[in-house]
Amino acid sequence: QTAGRGGVEQLDFPEQQARHVRLYCQEKATGIGVSLRSLEVYSPTRESLPEGTQFLRLALFSSEGRLVSSNLYWRSPKGLDYRDLDSLPQAKVGVEVRRERSGAEAVFTACLTNLGTGPAFAIRLQVVDERTGKRFLPLWAEDNYLTLMQGESRTLTLRFACAPGDEVHARLIAKPYNSAASLP
Repeated sequence: QTAGRGGVEQLDFPEQQARHVRLYCQEKATGIGVSLRSLEVYSPTRESLPEGTQFLRLALFSSEGRLVSSNLYWRSPKGLDYRDLDSLPQAKVGVEVRRERSGAEAVFTACLTNLGTGPAFAIRLQVVDERTGKRFLPLWAEDNYLTLMQGESRTLTLRFACAPGDEVHARLIAKPYNSAASLP
């Protein structure tokens, strides 16, 4: 549809087998931009929903194609029952880190890659001193508890205060919810 009126709009489409739904906003709806309160995708019958928890990513891009915002939602066909998350395949996340200093802070540019066969769900990020196991706090990160789908990568920046030279002993730990590995 290209003639959106604003307000609540319901669009009906023929039933499709799909893994992704894309909402493409070409023009500002108001003087302040595009506002989307919710996006719901329904199946004609509840029985046709796939088994298990479903993931929905909503990404907003600028007119130049730059990612402005990305949000991940998960829903269960069983209402508020999310026990299926406990049976996700074991995740494996690859981590590559570039270390720098900026004044009194260490700056990590980290590239995380999901190397597993399913989603790496709610990846918790920590930076620890490999000599003592203590966390560097506070830690400022672009994101935390992020989710990567199979084969997906994400680069983000993390900053933390530490004494000069201590950054070489700092280790980034990225632990998904669905990983057997333990955090310190």
